[in-house]
Amino acid sequence: MSRLIILIEGIHSLCDEVRVRSFSRWLGRGESEDLFLPNFVMQLTQQIRRISKPITHNVNKSHSSYPIPGLDALVARQRQAAPASPLQLTGRYLHLIYALISTLIAAPHLKTVVVIDLEDRFDATRLTVGSGPNDDADHDKHDIETDTDDPLRHVHVYRPARSSIEHLRDVIAAAEHRMLYGRHDSRTREWWGTIVIGAPLAATTGSSSAAGRPSSSVQVTASWRGWMRVDRDEVRGFPLGAGVGEVLADRERRQAAVDEAPWTASCAWGSIAFQEKGVAAAKDEPPLHR
Repeated sequence: MSRLIILIEGIHSLCDEVRVRSFSRWLGRGESEDLFLPNFVMQLTQQIRRISKPITHNVNKSHSSYPIPGLDALVARQRQAAPASPLQLTGRYLHLIYALISTLIAAPHLKTVVVIDLEDRFDATRLTVGSGPNDDADHDKHDIETDTDDPLRHVHVYRPARSSIEHLRDVIAAAEHRMLYGRHDSRTREWWGTIVIGAPLAATTGSSSAAGRPSSSVQVTASWRGWMRVDRDEVRGFPLGAGVGEVLADRERRQAAVDEAPWTASCAWGSIAFQEKGVAAAKDEPPLHR
């Protein structure tokens, strides 16, 4: 496309010099038509440029919102201290990522999300559609649906091999280019942004970007370094002096309490509690040791 534009612009410049007087006389319309061909070429160039622009109606140009109760406020506080900072998670971050994506791709938000998984641990079967992270509705009625517009089609997962920081940045850029220019099933939805699992914010920051800022498409990083930590909400332990028999008799009930306990995401600005829905929600996802 760029070569065609250069060719058309070259023809345009040539027409400006020659003024195509012979073409005007051939039309028999006098000198008033001297600029007919250059104007036509100029209009053609504008049309080609317009075609070559990305379709931006499905791109979120502002800071993306995080539709889990209380999370937006904490991110806003962090951005006051560090402008343009995305959500940076540490700890057992996969649980919050599953809850966040499940909410984003379902009604009423209906977004599309890119996930770059360097740890090869992201499991799409953990996503549930139709209920928010704090919705008490029966999960069986809100599991992943298989209708004509399966929300899971709008989660685009990349699993690049671990190599260099430059390679990761290339993958982020390629994913962004595909969402803007490529042919995919999510062009009718707004692109919420990119989630990078397994790399800190510094690894997503291109050296050529202004002031070392991260790619504007990266809305979440999840790694051993982050300003928000995700952990299981604490469950009260056995009372002091409890006997072995009492502990064994109460073991199943207490295990159920642990499995049903909400998750907590905490930072310097406060904390929120959320529930991960689904039959696999109780499965813990411990952080990788570094």
